Amino acid sequence: SNGTNTYFMTDIAYHYNKYERKFKKVFDIWGADHMGHIPRMKAAMKALDIDDDFLNVIIHQYVNLKREGEVVKMSTRRGEFTTLDELVEAVGVDSTRYFFAMFDPDTHMLFDIDLARQKSNDNPVFYVQYANARISNVFRTADEKNVAISASSLKLLNTQEDRKIIKLLTIFPEILDSIVTDYRTNRLTSYLEDLSRAFHGYYNKNIIVDPENPALSGARLAMCKALQNILKAGLGLLGVEAPDSM
Repeated sequence: SNGTNTYFMTDIAYHYNKYERKFKKVFDIWGADHMGHIPRMKAAMKALDIDDDFLNVIIHQYVNLKREGEVVKMSTRRGEFTTLDELVEAVGVDSTRYFFAMFDPDTHMLFDIDLARQKSNDNPVFYVQYANARISNVFRTADEKNVAISASSLKLLNTQEDRKIIKLLTIFPEILDSIVTDYRTNRLTSYLEDLSRAFHGYYNKNIIVDPENPALSGARLAMCKALQNILKAGLGLLGVEAPDSM
């Protein structure tokens, strides 16, 4: 030993600095090869008289990139790798954030660059954003036809498709509660995709804005507004934009 600090020492100093700056919790995302580093860091925090729940570590499996149908070969030893900045430049912020969130940390992630760049329903983030944009268009149509939301007509929402969407809407708090417990953000992306899928099917099958039936239209608009509020909230939690037109 030559007395030079190891990265373990700098990690301790970094986290203690966070604690001194009054952060209540710290979340570290580490690769699977750093599993053995957790007990050492936990012990260091305890030695500094810091609460056990201050440091939270999420272990993430390796990320592979796929381009033009082929897995991109990377090697840090050979200097062959793609930085996060380069990935964001290639696919955009929204797709990058969404794709990383939609994988369970315990599974190996294959980031399909071509899929993330697509402006089609095959791209999950586009699919969810498009649902939000479609609902915004529904409300523009409703304004043009002078059809308003009517919460008093919700009892008219009695079809199987109505019940499916309403049931999905009611479990949003449960989804968030589960993520707060174990930080599995893929539950949120899966939920948003299920909700979007239900809406797209509903939109294609039903006339939502019908001036000849204002009561039913008002009820459907109320359901759409609740759905859109959740889509926007969910995308917002992921740091992803919710455009009103696409």
